[in-house]
Amino acid sequence: MIRDSDFVVALDPTMFGGGNPPHNCGREIIVTYKGKSIIATVLDASPDAERYGIDLTRSAFKALAPLDQETINVTWRFAK
Repeated sequence: MIRDSDFVVALDPTMFGGGNPPHNCGREIIVTYKGKSIIATVLDASPDAERYGIDLTRSAFKALAPLDQETINVTWRFAK
C-alpha cells in the first residue's frame, strides 16, 4: 500500500514497463527541482502522465516545492 508519507513515484505507463512485475517497478529515481533532490521508489504507473512524466506522492512533492504549486517541471533519472 502506498502512503502519502512515502517517497514514491508513478511513471508514465511506457516507462513503468510491462511484465509481472513491470521491469521498472521497485527501482529508485533521483528527482531534482531548483537544486533540491530526492530519491523516490517507482511503485506504480500514472495513466495521465505524458511520456517521461512522473507523479509524486504528496510528501515527495512537498520535499521539492510547496503543494500549492500542483505541477512542477523536474528532471529525473534512474539511480542505478
